[in-house]
Amino acid sequence: MALSILSLHLTQANVTVGDWKKMQEYRTDLQVLSCHKDQRIARLAGQLHDLVKANGDVLEETENLRDQTKKIHEETDRMRQKAEEMKNIRRDTENKQMDEKKKMIAEKAEELKKAKERRKKGLKEEEKEMKILEDKSGMSEYEAALYDITDPLLPVRGHGIIQLNKLINDKDAEALENINKAMTIFKESLEDEDTYIYLSSITGLVSCARFNTDMVFDTLSKEFTMLYDRKHLGDKAMEVRTKVGEALVQVTKELGELTPKYKNILLNTLFSAANDPDEMVRASSLSNIGEACKNLRFSLGGITGELMLHLDAASGDSSAQVRRAAAMVLTLLLQGLGRDAFTVLESCIRDIHRSLRKRLALETDEVALVHLNLALDEIDQ
Repeated sequence: MALSILSLHLTQANVTVGDWKKMQEYRTDLQVLSCHKDQRIARLAGQLHDLVKANGDVLEETENLRDQTKKIHEETDRMRQKAEEMKNIRRDTENKQMDEKKKMIAEKAEELKKAKERRKKGLKEEEKEMKILEDKSGMSEYEAALYDITDPLLPVRGHGIIQLNKLINDKDAEALENINKAMTIFKESLEDEDTYIYLSSITGLVSCARFNTDMVFDTLSKEFTMLYDRKHLGDKAMEVRTKVGEALVQVTKELGELTPKYKNILLNTLFSAANDPDEMVRASSLSNIGEACKNLRFSLGGITGELMLHLDAASGDSSAQVRRAAAMVLTLLLQGLGRDAFTVLESCIRDIHRSLRKRLALETDEVALVHLNLALDEIDQ
């Protein structure tokens, strides 16, 4: 009678999880009763034992999945925090380098000021210093910046380019009136063999993007793809290519709603870094693709499938750092597409899912594994 009542209860559709957990304590008792000499009791006890055991296995598996999901979320939060820390460190380093350069320019300006005072006392200085020390009191800020750009001294030229960029950002009327000339100066300064002048010119072009977007995108894209042809950069080529890639992404922030018009040239340019010999450049390019996609608000159109296949291929890179970046951007893109992923990626979603499963079985890097699991979860959902 007791077994019949218990059977009636456990076969209801609304049995609680607590009841199934409690029943796990009586599995041994049910197993013993399954050997009872009364065949009806034995059969009913055996059936109840199998039912309780099956639900116990489900409870255990559910608990394991819950623990794994919690670990994945914790690891993802940790990675996001680490990425933010690295970004802050890089920004602090760049700020420190810029401060040092500004200090160097200030020291040079102080030296020139002292030289001017000595000249007033009758001391002769070298002719190039005398030229630099000419009074600029009658010049506008724009004219003074152009005057410095033509100076033979490197720090003064660099200061002039920075000042011209600042005037454009501050919307100085005279600088904006001569914006085409300013863009020509920045473009021609890319031929300078000094890295400081080169990167300052890149920054200047970014500021000009809203005035002549086609020219800026065309110039930056060519610089990114053909940068290694500039032999004078030497060991700094990798760092400079990374900066140019970041400049391209910065342009998309400047353009706002106009960005989708240039998505093809932007993404194809960043795709070209897939075969770069330096893993830092490859990883940085993938991160820039992720930033660009966010700036595009994931309105990628027909290039989406190509982008997904590019990220999928990059997830098999020999460098763990590159694989991490590829998996992270893939997850970001799937999250951005949301439920539209199956519609937009109809032609390749199965191949991507199959490839991710394969990567998951082969991957050894823990961080990459976390991102691969998140990407699969996005597809499965």
